[in-house]
Amino acid sequence: MILIVDGFKNGYDVTNTNSKEWRDFWYFKNGRTLMSIQNILHQSIYAKTGIHVNILLDASNYKEKKQKNIEYMAKKLAKEVVQTGIEIKMDSMNSYERHLVHDVLSNYRGVKTESEGEEPNRCVVIKPSK
Repeated sequence: MILIVDGFKNGYDVTNTNSKEWRDFWYFKNGRTLMSIQNILHQSIYAKTGIHVNILLDASNYKEKKQKNIEYMAKKLAKEVVQTGIEIKMDSMNSYERHLVHDVLSNYRGVKTESEGEEPNRCVVIKPSK
């Protein structure tokens, strides 16, 4: 495992690149292992230094691939909503993923998006706008 640390004005960005043997470990439960380690690192550094640090852990471009998949699914489901006029509830997502869906579909004609439910089961609902 290799950690790349880049300094910036208020702290450090840490990016993780790793080898294939770690892939299953990092991807466990839809990337939750990555997010958990990221949160632990952030909290540990803050507890020791009092400085908030932005940490980004990524393995084999997992986050980029996940983002592209979410964007693709959002557009595909929006197209279906426009064609059928029936709202569609997406699977539960974290706040970043929900925000991504709202952004991707903010200018998509014929649909509107809303988040509903309670964490950790909060999801995006794509609805016809007319």
